[in-house]
Formats: sequence, structure tokens, C-alpha cells
Amino acid sequence: MTPLARRLGQALLDHHKTHCRNIDCAAEELTDSQVRDNCVTYLDISLRCGGPVPRFSGPFLDEIGRWCQGNHWPSLPSLVVNGKTGVPGPGYAKLHVVADWKKQVRRCIGFKGYPDTMP
Repeated sequence: MTPLARRLGQALLDHHKTHCRNIDCAAEELTDSQVRDNCVTYLDISLRCGGPVPRFSGPFLDEIGRWCQGNHWPSLPSLVVNGKTGVPGPGYAKLHVVADWKKQVRRCIGFKGYPDTMP
């Protein structure tokens, strides 16, 4: 995994730990409001990773998505959304079925098995 993907991945793990782990309901019971409150924008996650991130972070988020898939975890990049639309950008479709995003992001928010740190 590239260094930038690791930084973005760590920022996503930190976001998930802070915002999602304390939610105590089944993934399918999450409301749209809870989903919105627990997602993070591309800009915010880029700022949180501690350094400059190219405008198009899709390839790095794809690396994180493949890491999640390889571990049979819900995809952390499903948390990252466009600040104006509230849904993932067009690059999300490279690894995911966009029509399933609402289900995928709920699984991610409700998942308790992510590690605290990137490998």
C-alpha cells in the first residue's frame, strides 16, 4: 500500500473509531440521519490525513477498499462522500456497486472489527 493510502486509511480508521464505534444498533437499523452524521467528506478526510492529498484521491481510496475486501471487512471508503451531494464520487464505482452504497455504508458504520492502526 502506498504511503498516502496508509495515511488516508489511518484517518478513516480514526474517524470510524471516533464516530461509528459507539453506535449501538444493527446496521440495517441506522437512519439516513445517522449515516449522514457518520460519513466524512473528501475534503475533511484529506485534511485529517496530515498532509497534502491530490484532488483526486480515488486511487488511494481504492487501495484501502481492496485492503478491506482482502480482510472480508466492509469498505471504509464507503464513509467518504462528496460534501455537496452526500454520496460517494464517481470513482467509488471502480470497486463497488453504487446502487448498494446505502447498504455498504451502513455495514461499515456498524462494523466493530476494524483495527486501530493501518499495517
